[in-house]
Amino acid sequence: MSGKSSKGERIAIEVERLSTPSSINHENQTWRTNWLWYWKNPKGVWIKFGDLDDYEGNRAEIKSKELEKAFVSDPTGEANFRTTGTQPFDYIVEFRKMIQRNVTCKTSRKLCRRPEFINKLDFELNHLRLVKHADNTEIKRIKAPANWSIPKWTDLSEHILIVKESIMHAASTF
Repeated sequence: MSGKSSKGERIAIEVERLSTPSSINHENQTWRTNWLWYWKNPKGVWIKFGDLDDYEGNRAEIKSKELEKAFVSDPTGEANFRTTGTQPFDYIVEFRKMIQRNVTCKTSRKLCRRPEFINKLDFELNHLRLVKHADNTEIKRIKAPANWSIPKWTDLSEHILIVKESIMHAASTF
């Protein structure tokens, strides 16, 4: 990545994306990353696996979740899939090289793996935790108090039971 310094000089910047564990191995965790897989068509457009490529009229039969499962189990391995559409082909995905190779034509295309975008509202909702009422009849989302030092991926429903709800006013003290 590149940018400009405060003096207007062009500088190189090294960045690293931080992410949570893959949703494949951690489906029940609040904090997990859903990874999406894309391939690049001849026009340079990134197409999500399973979506229709308008340029060629083909669709990969494999979806991002299946590719992610194969990748998590062996990041240096391979996965096979077939396309459907005007010209169906068999492909091999090579995770180490991040390419898909056409078995018949011997051509290859670039792949990329990107985290699914989560908008602000969805992100904030993920901060809210599920909590059961004392009678176990209702599950409610509550926000954990900021002063609690618990990992963000902890499911509060295992630790909290709402016994009685009441409205607290700003002047209330504990």
